This record gives sequence, C-alpha cells and structure tokens, in this order.
Amino acid sequence: MTQGDAVIIGVGSFSADLPEGEELPLRTRTWHALDFVETVVPRVRKAIDQLGYRVRCHLDPVRDDLRDVMRHADDGNVHRIVHVVSHGLADARHTRLDMVPADGRFGRDTDVTGWISDCHAERRLSLFLVDLCGSGVAARLPSYVYEAGLETYAWVISASDGQEEAYDGRFSTAVAEVLEDLAATGLRTDASQEHVDFQLVARHIGMRLESAWGRVQTVRATLMDPSAPKPLLPFFPNPAHAAFATDPTRLRRATLDVPVRDFLEELDPVDSRHFTDKPGRHFTGRRSQLRLLAPWLDDPDESRLCVVTGSPGTGKSALLGAMMCAAHPQLMDQARHIRERLPGACRPALQDVGLPP
Repeated sequence: MTQGDAVIIGVGSFSADLPEGEELPLRTRTWHALDFVETVVPRVRKAIDQLGYRVRCHLDPVRDDLRDVMRHADDGNVHRIVHVVSHGLADARHTRLDMVPADGRFGRDTDVTGWISDCHAERRLSLFLVDLCGSGVAARLPSYVYEAGLETYAWVISASDGQEEAYDGRFSTAVAEVLEDLAATGLRTDASQEHVDFQLVARHIGMRLESAWGRVQTVRATLMDPSAPKPLLPFFPNPAHAAFATDPTRLRRATLDVPVRDFLEELDPVDSRHFTDKPGRHFTGRRSQLRLLAPWLDDPDESRLCVVTGSPGTGKSALLGAMMCAAHPQLMDQARHIRERLPGACRPALQDVGLPP
C-alpha cells in the first residue's frame, strides 16, 4: 500500500541558460556547483521509498519548472514529503527563504516559505525536509509557528538555523541514515504505535549532524506547544506495527497500563521459559512469603503498606512477578501456567482492576 507521495528536488548544476530573448539582470549572483547532490539524492530517494512512498525526483529544475513540480506533487493523496537540496537564500528579515534553481532566477515558485504557507492554508498535510543555507527560516514562520499542533498542516525539519550555512549535503545524508534506521527498527518505537514520533525523528537527525565532522549546523524543526495535545503525524510509519496490528494477543496487551505491559513483554516471547520456570524452582522455600502476600492482596480492606525486602539476587522481583501474573486477570490469561503452579494457599484471587469492557 502506498504510504503517500514524496517529491525530491535537487539542484547541483547552475548555469545561466535562459529562454530565447531573456537576459539575466545586471549583478546577478553566480552559484558554484554542488557535486554532492548527485550522491545524496539517490540515497534519500531510496530511504523514503523504503517507507512505502511513491517518490518522484527532479534534478536541476529551472525556475519555471518548479511550478509544475509542486503542482504535480499535489494530486490528492492524504499526505506528502517534500525534500529540497540546493543553495538557499534567506532575506534580510529572515521571513522568506528561496531555493536556488538551476538557472539562478528567483520568483514566487522558488519561495520555499511560500510553499509551506500555501500547504498550511490549503490544509494539505505535508512534511518539508529542507537542506538549504538559512533553512531554519522555514521552520520558524511567524504566520503559524505559535499554532503548531492539531490544526497545523505543514511541518518542517531544516538543515540549519536562520543565519547558518548548510554544508556538503550533510543534512540530506543524516535524513537518509535516520530513515534507513527507521525502516529497519522504527527507532525503537513501541509496536503499538502506528507511526514514529515527528520530534523523535527530528532529534535523531539533529544528533547525526552533531556527530558529523565539519562546521556547526543546527537542525531546526516546527515547534509544538507542550501544553496542547500532540498531533499524530503519519509521515513515518512504524515497521513493527504491521505485525502488532494482526496479533490479537498484542492488541489486548496494548490496553494494559504501561508498567504492566512492559513486565509482560519480558515474559513473552523473549524470555518466557525463564519466567515460566521461576515459580517451580526459585520459589522453593518461599511459600511462607507467598502465604502472607496472597491474603494481603486479597483483602479489600487491607490498607497497610507491604514491603518486600532482601539482598540482591534473592528473588524479590520473581516473587512479586509471580503474584502479579497470578492476580491480574489479563496477565493470568496470558501467563496461566504461572498461576497454575502456585499452591492453593499461595495463590491470590483474581483481582478486580477495573478493566475496560
């Protein structure tokens, strides 16, 4: 299934070739070639493709080509990714950022901040990965920077701060590396989460750049209001979720409280035999403790604090783990063997833990 659309725009070769009859304005700035573009663009393309996107690449477009590039990128899919790598030019007020096209001419179609504002206004959910000098401007647009949240449609991760240069395609390389890792591991995101968190991906890209050799680049991303609900952005699919979504056992576990779920994940499937054997072997001689803990747990009027102490390695966690698996209805359902192996006087009753219907 196609995840969405992705557009990669890379400019590494700059020339003054113009349509017949047109001339460059006097004092037009010249731009040196970016040889790394032909290396980083294929890697970024492959990394985004691995996430399930339909990717289109546009190398060395001139200004007038960009109108069609962005129009074709807007074909009605739910969301899209736009990756841009070229020279960048921010205005003196740091409110506009242009990407430099192959012919070096600027206009409305080269205004990356305009693309972003248009997406937001048109409610077209888009992620912009901007590898341009001064690209932090794109992540700090005043028109919506203080509103980023559930009603924000354009999101940005950029290669540098508003006054910084971007060097040698290092941001694009970091993006490719992080997306490759994401496709393989989900950046260790819990399998119950369908998508990897936007802020986590931005942070990983930033850490890759921090560890890279060379001049400092500061990754910037769209700010979020920490007091507002976090939007569930669909840009980065979690590869572990597909198996989770078809596993009824894991779906049931997702309804558990996080500490309980984490404990159960240790039981199965990674180390189930280790925990299965514990009640039979390691609890030998611990029945006196179990006979005290089971009635204490069963008494609804019991308000005294119960503390289990012991030297390291004496089995405190195993003792409490067995009690939890024997008393919690959902844990018992998935680790029934532990409850069955506890002697009657050592076996707590199933507890009413307020499970959802």
